[in-house]
Amino acid sequence: AKRRYWPPGVPRDYKLSSLILAFEFVGFKVCASEALDVSTEKIALYADGDEYMHAARQLENGKWTSKMGPDEDIEHDSPEDVEGPSFGKVAIIMSRKRPMP
Repeated sequence: AKRRYWPPGVPRDYKLSSLILAFEFVGFKVCASEALDVSTEKIALYADGDEYMHAARQLENGKWTSKMGPDEDIEHDSPEDVEGPSFGKVAIIMSRKRPMP
């Protein structure tokens, strides 16, 4: 199996705190709102307790996208739309400045 990139010094486990550290490593910061801000890109991290389960990314049109398996992505109106036993609940929203075109 091909290993995916993981930032140095970040524990390679399933803890939400580790996933937050990994996203901070690439410039994301915890933010208070999932509302669309055209100058930032946002992600929602989902967890069951302290174990992360899923992540969704906000699209430029304000909708969110989630990977539902190796070959299928879906769009949804809010991060909460995919909460449930498979993905857990939205635990945190993070954002970073969108790169200038």
